[in-house]
Amino acid sequence: MKTHLRSVSTVMLITLSWLSQASQCNEQEWNKALASQRVWDQTYNLLASKYNEWLPSFQQSIFLHVEFSNNELSYLWSKDTNHFQDKVNKQILAISESRQQLNSLIQYIDRLPDEVLEQLQTWRDIEEACGSDKLIANEVAAGHYIRSDQQLIQDFTHLKKQLEIMRRSYDNEIFTLKNISSQQALIPHQE
Repeated sequence: MKTHLRSVSTVMLITLSWLSQASQCNEQEWNKALASQRVWDQTYNLLASKYNEWLPSFQQSIFLHVEFSNNELSYLWSKDTNHFQDKVNKQILAISESRQQLNSLIQYIDRLPDEVLEQLQTWRDIEEACGSDKLIANEVAAGHYIRSDQQLIQDFTHLKKQLEIMRRSYDNEIFTLKNISSQQALIPHQE
């Protein structure tokens, strides 16, 4: 009976030591990592969809600072042809709203790569644990998710840069139009 107990104790000790080494290469850790991965993938897809919704509108926008020179804008402002001043003020408001939405999105995206790095580290830990346990298929699959997260970080960074380009165009428009209107306010009108 005593020999049987030692055998059971030895098997339990070996099993416990294997479990402590392979703690990250198990179904529970995989499921947690996969659930988190799905969230990141969905987050990117939602943000990319939002960008794709905005892009045609942005590309079709008529930016007055691009269409007209500063002298032409000043002239149109001073003459108030076809209620130009009212149109410019509405343009400033609309673009300011769009710029604010972009800015909020850029700030949100700005912190995402750091958070995805945590997800990437989870996959690296799982990959290492699976490699230690000689679970090659799991190790290879974890490596796939590592590469996927590396690409996801690049995708978030690229998306942020595209949104920053849009924001700069809006900033230039706002700056130019506000500058024209404030310059014209300083010029005395001769009637």
